[in-house]
Amino acid sequence: MDSWKKKPKDMLEKTLGIPVRNGKKFMIAFANVHGYRNNEVAITHALKEHKIDILGCSETWLKKKPRLLDPKYTIHINGNRSNKSAGVAIIYKSQYKMTPSN
Repeated sequence: MDSWKKKPKDMLEKTLGIPVRNGKKFMIAFANVHGYRNNEVAITHALKEHKIDILGCSETWLKKKPRLLDPKYTIHINGNRSNKSAGVAIIYKSQYKMTPSN
């Protein structure tokens, strides 16, 4: 989806659905990213523009943990690293302490 690189807002409208708010300052969202590396700029833009605290991602297609463009966020990945169309990730503000379970 190369159009996401040009129009990050479209990605949110088409794939994120309705984000869930818990209180006034906490935003949770989800996206089927169809390849994290191909859409990294759009994802980073969406995190900042929509003040997302936690973003769940499917179809990340990651084989190893990437370095994020925004150091204010942390990423944890999981999934079948031998299958290109697989993988999930959670990206969250680094101020939150999370421990991934195996």
